[in-house]
Amino acid sequence: MVKALEVAKYIVQEALHRESPVSNLKLQKLLYFVQGVSLALNNVPAFEDKIVAWKYGPVVEDVYYAYSMYGANDIIIPFEVDLDLAEKLKDVVKLVLDELLEFSAIELVKETHVDGSPWSKVSLNDIISTDSIKKYFLEHYING
Repeated sequence: MVKALEVAKYIVQEALHRESPVSNLKLQKLLYFVQGVSLALNNVPAFEDKIVAWKYGPVVEDVYYAYSMYGANDIIIPFEVDLDLAEKLKDVVKLVLDELLEFSAIELVKETHVDGSPWSKVSLNDIISTDSIKKYFLEHYING
């Protein structure tokens, strides 16, 4: 299975191609939505890494630390990376970016914090289960 860092690299590249680079905070929220959409539409996780509840929403810790050097600035990578992701996963990323890339990081944080969301149902630093993410996305985004 794919690591979240590979999916994150693809998101960063796609955002740059669309001339709408992302910060680490926004990347974290987009990763969460990619995971949720993949679980809800394809019944498989987009990546194997755990998502943890942090103060500003869901976070994949390895990805956060990999891009932490950018602080709150946009992530700009000066080269293309050849990523071997399945077309189905690339389609999920593109779908999420089509819908959410225009939103600010803060708007996405607010969306992950709504009452009843998987993030709101766990304590800070706890793992947000893929089951709760899938159920929530099916109820609120896909079938809702």
